[in-house]
Amino acid sequence: MEKKQKQEACSSNKKQETKTYTIYEVAEMTMLSDRTIRNYIRRGLLKGKLEGGAWCFTEEELSEFLTEDYVKQAAVGKAEGIVARFLDEDKKSKDSLCTVYDMNISEAQEGKSLCEKLLLEINTDENNRVTCSYRYDAKKGTARIILSGDAGKVWKLLGILKSNRLEPV
Repeated sequence: MEKKQKQEACSSNKKQETKTYTIYEVAEMTMLSDRTIRNYIRRGLLKGKLEGGAWCFTEEELSEFLTEDYVKQAAVGKAEGIVARFLDEDKKSKDSLCTVYDMNISEAQEGKSLCEKLLLEINTDENNRVTCSYRYDAKKGTARIILSGDAGKVWKLLGILKSNRLEPV
């Protein structure tokens, strides 16, 4: 089954009041590969339901998964890798920008919806030259978004973040 079909299978099976996430959404949020996510499922670190051939995870299951030290370290390492790659690159072909955006949020869904808006913008651009990382820390009530790539596109994404924040930035 194709990636898009699996996402549709998960979303067609979910109840309106319960937000669920696919393997691909979890992989995108953590910057881990979908294969790594599947390995975590097999090892019991990520619990979910197989619906219509697609794994679906509730916000609670995802939150529990993301608080596992092993998983948190892997996700943080990937996110830090974005910044390290940016700093290590000697010559860039275009003006480039790398930014870390930390925000206080009251619930995971607020950060997730902002991240989805960013990803929609990033994925609609065929010449995508932006890398994005999202991490939510439930204990601290914070979300961190790292953006790196073409300066103009990163500025545009920062504008989306600013215009969608509930509190003044």
